[in-house]
Amino acid sequence: KELSGAVAQLEEALERTEHLAATAEALRDTAAAMNSSLDLEVVLDRILQNVGQVVPSDTVDIMLVERALTGDMLVGVRGRGYRERGQEGWLESVRLPIQSVPSFRRIVQTGAPYAIPEVKKSPDWVDFPETRWIRSYAAAPIRTKGEVVGILNLCSESPGFYTQAHADLLQAFADQAAI
Repeated sequence: KELSGAVAQLEEALERTEHLAATAEALRDTAAAMNSSLDLEVVLDRILQNVGQVVPSDTVDIMLVERALTGDMLVGVRGRGYRERGQEGWLESVRLPIQSVPSFRRIVQTGAPYAIPEVKKSPDWVDFPETRWIRSYAAAPIRTKGEVVGILNLCSESPGFYTQAHADLLQAFADQAAI
């Protein structure tokens, strides 16, 4: 019995080590992409691709803050997984007032990563027709000089999929996107 417990602990440690190695490799690849191209679309695509290698998602996207006299907006700029959902081009048409979406408002105000394991149970979630399929959400702010300039979002159709640990891990990629 002790031996089987030790084997289980070793397997768990190995799994954590493999995940850390994959995360380090994805972050290294993201940094390399940033150093090899000045094309913003290429860099953003690489960030989204690398996030997907470390944290699974049905969609991943980057939204940027657009300052306006009538209130700050979040504007969709780049995403993956939307075409497979029959929503190609939808993200790029998104312009949401930050103050009208509690989850976005929270991320921008706190400057901290955030997860909603079950969106249907959260008062911070706003249900839009195009996002009704989403059941779990994680996000991290893209910060420059202490100011939130965007948000890196992950969405899953599986309830209970994301935890705060996922959002915290996502922050490393959001920090690279800020560069």
